[in-house]
Amino acid sequence: MAKITLKNVHARAPAPPKSTTPAPPPPPKSTTPAPPPPDFTKPVPALLKLKQNADKLNAITDTASASVKSIEQFLSNECSIGFHSFVHVDGPNEDSPVSIHLEYRRIGNRYRIAVVEYDASEPDREHARAWSDCPRNLKIETIEKLPNLIDKITERVESEIVSANDAMLTVNNVLKSLTGNEG
Repeated sequence: MAKITLKNVHARAPAPPKSTTPAPPPPPKSTTPAPPPPDFTKPVPALLKLKQNADKLNAITDTASASVKSIEQFLSNECSIGFHSFVHVDGPNEDSPVSIHLEYRRIGNRYRIAVVEYDASEPDREHARAWSDCPRNLKIETIEKLPNLIDKITERVESEIVSANDAMLTVNNVLKSLTGNEG
């Protein structure tokens, strides 16, 4: 039987050769003292102002959201309004082919206040979403048109009243002529 010898696998690798380049000298000591570390316990005026403004913006957006939700409920539950109406908000213009409308329209299974983007380069496509689902900048851009939209809805209801009255007069006249009660 032959004897097997194993190499020592735990042996150290040889040291790298010594460099002939001398180490760089240490940097000279500065005569000015190092700035103190930032004190995060003291408020920074710019950050305080930013926080105050962010709180105001959030409060305004929350109020607008509550208003839109109340208006949607009023139009649907109290008035039973179920037709489409819109006001133009912005565009298209030189910078963008997109036109933005604030609308009262069906979103899913109910009528909602919505922001709808129409792209002039793709006239058959529209991007509609409930106002409450829009990003804040779009909410702020469109909320100022909400009174105009309510006015448009009111005008539409008034127009529907006139049309319905006219139709009822016609129907009544036809019924009178059929029954021989033509006054």
